[in-house]
Amino acid sequence: MKRKISRRAFLGGSAAVTSTLMLGGCEKIYRIFSPESASTASRAVNAAYYPPALLGLRGDSEGVQTAAHSVALQGKTYTLPGKADEQYDLVVVGAGLSGLTAAYLYQKQCPEAKILLIDNHDDFGGHAQRNEFTVDGRLLISYAGSESIDSPKSEYSEESLALLKDLGIDYTKFETYFHQDLYEKTRQLKEGVFFGKDAFGKDAVVAGLPEAGEESAAEIIAKFPLTDADKQALTLLYTDPADYFKGKNKRQRTEAAEETSYYDFLKNYAKLPEGALKYLKNLSSEYWGHAINAISVQEALD
Repeated sequence: MKRKISRRAFLGGSAAVTSTLMLGGCEKIYRIFSPESASTASRAVNAAYYPPALLGLRGDSEGVQTAAHSVALQGKTYTLPGKADEQYDLVVVGAGLSGLTAAYLYQKQCPEAKILLIDNHDDFGGHAQRNEFTVDGRLLISYAGSESIDSPKSEYSEESLALLKDLGIDYTKFETYFHQDLYEKTRQLKEGVFFGKDAFGKDAVVAGLPEAGEESAAEIIAKFPLTDADKQALTLLYTDPADYFKGKNKRQRTEAAEETSYYDFLKNYAKLPEGALKYLKNLSSEYWGHAINAISVQEALD
């Protein structure tokens, strides 16, 4: 069965997978070079410039996806450059974690190889960076995938663990440095849901977070500032879901799960009303970085 690979699953499979990204109108090109040359290049830039931008450590920022979005959403086309003058043993499209890993492992096997990495960001690293956006004149900074190394003990392959060891990354330090029970035990805090006035008519906080298959989900949903129809639909979804792909065989189910967005699935198959959809719309934003209309049913299931 074909399956799309999530960020979580990246290091659980082949560590040498090359990620391919839609290139922007102005691609950034990186060559494998020595730290000395990198230092010299950095000093050549105006030192008074904003430091993260100087070093290219901004992660996602304005303009990164402009070209890709213009192709996908506006039908715009670009004239690609002609034949390259230089020859390379390996070209990696996407200088994120998987692209860097591909280049690193290739170079270990072929130390004299000439490698080219291409990316649409200012710097390599992919999700192992922070993100910066200027909204209404205010600089907003958030972490990207560098927040954590996800489940190395249980989900990483032998090759991936060997790579961490090779790079000198001791992920067990996380258990010592991260205060894992700070919120629940030390601060005595609980999970909850905040409903904003602009979207739901009033500001409200409901204690608890509904979980699929848990009886407590019905009690929590009953307190939501939604209509009775919305709450009933959400309760059924969480506690007694139907076979929404009924009538489809295994192949058809697989195709539908891969080709249908989770938003369209909930709207057209589960028949959720607007208020219930509004509650679930950003369910995936914390982990995926975008709403449920941008992930498939298969990705939501994973």
